[in-house]
Amino acid sequence: MANNNSQKKRNRQNIKRNASNKSIKSELKTALIEAQNALDSDNENKEEIIKEAVKKIDKAYSKGVIKSNFRDRKKSKLTSTK
Repeated sequence: MANNNSQKKRNRQNIKRNASNKSIKSELKTALIEAQNALDSDNENKEEIIKEAVKKIDKAYSKGVIKSNFRDRKKSKLTSTK
């Protein structure tokens, strides 16, 4: 349990950030799965799905949810198999 006000505030901030990061990660995972399924099934609008997945990858990176190496690997994997 926090003893001083600054630690109580940090705890409140961490709860908010954790919820936000969890939401962004969930959206990212869903987009990656959809993109992979589109690549496997040769979907007619797979370019749009891949574009959306890359957009979510970049958003997650800009928010600090994922690291740069993860971003680079996922983007490379999606775009090299077009």
